[in-house]
Amino acid sequence: MLQAIGRRRAASPAPLASTCRAAVDAAPRPCAKGASLKETVAETIRRSDTAATPRAVRAKREAPRRRCAATKRDGTPCTIFALASDPHCFTHSEKPDTVEQRLAARARGGIAALAKRGGPIELPPATFTSREAVRAYIEKLADAVVAGKITAAQSNAVANLAGVVLRIEELALSAKIAAIEEQLSADERRGANAPR
Repeated sequence: MLQAIGRRRAASPAPLASTCRAAVDAAPRPCAKGASLKETVAETIRRSDTAATPRAVRAKREAPRRRCAATKRDGTPCTIFALASDPHCFTHSEKPDTVEQRLAARARGGIAALAKRGGPIELPPATFTSREAVRAYIEKLADAVVAGKITAAQSNAVANLAGVVLRIEELALSAKIAAIEEQLSADERRGANAPR
């Protein structure tokens, strides 16, 4: 029996204090000379942590982030971080695939905004035949803005068009008035020259 115990000890691995085993390494690695058990464990954890993460992820985590190289419309530099493969941000990138993604994102944003409002609203067709009709239509627009069915910008656009229609009507009306006044003055001149 003593011989069996001796064989087991000879087959057992080297003592823990003399070797370090990283979580990803298969073979034992000798510890630094004079390293404490705490330092050895910390070194093992550090090696296993960096070995477990891919090199690209570690490089990305350690690399400083660059700012976009473009300037904004007002002339100040863009403050958004640049894309990894481009010196510009998502907004300023000129790469074709990024431009397509940006256009798709804008379309999704418009669709989401429309869905948030509940879709397009049903307003009666605009009939700007009289001042009263314009006033009634503007009141319907105001109600739709208050209810959140259309944006203020949309109602402003329609109100501006209604204002243009009213100005055109005013010009047509002033032209009619000018024609009537011209006719009256011509009639007065004929009446003054007529024999009595």
